[in-house]
Amino acid sequence: MRIALMAAVVMMVVSCNGKRSDNEKVGSGSAATPAQSAEAGAEKFAACTFITMKEAETLFGHPATQKQGPTTSRHGECDWDYDAPDNSSQLLQLNIWTEDFYKQGGELVDADAQPFAIGERKGNIKVSDLTGIDISWVEKGRFIQLAYSTVGPSVPKATTKVEEVKALAKKVSAAL
Repeated sequence: MRIALMAAVVMMVVSCNGKRSDNEKVGSGSAATPAQSAEAGAEKFAACTFITMKEAETLFGHPATQKQGPTTSRHGECDWDYDAPDNSSQLLQLNIWTEDFYKQGGELVDADAQPFAIGERKGNIKVSDLTGIDISWVEKGRFIQLAYSTVGPSVPKATTKVEEVKALAKKVSAAL
């Protein structure tokens, strides 16, 4: 699931090249507002409004760049990243889907994930040296996934930030 999600993010970044459809540069650090979305109901999925730039920078220990993905009435995405001079990097991703849109008849929880007390149901966490930290849960008809990963020698291993990412997930959950 994580690899497919990361591939989708890479494709989106390549196709969007960090710009909104109106050619306004993204990454200024300001949170998205529901008014920026043209689709009714999209404010429920404005992922960039749930985690601040300062919170991402605190997690990274470095300045972060914020990239807002598409926000529709069925899905919202926001990514924060830090790229070190040696190409090491940190990535924090928040995705919010309608439960039905994401589920599409399949199971919401990875078989190797551990239960995590968050949301209304299906709260789980998966921690791996290879993929980092994935926390997901269902709340108010939405499936939420918060993921943190790192690559390279000059950034901390993602697995050293489990408690910090759990705290961010609980903050998002409380704000929904």
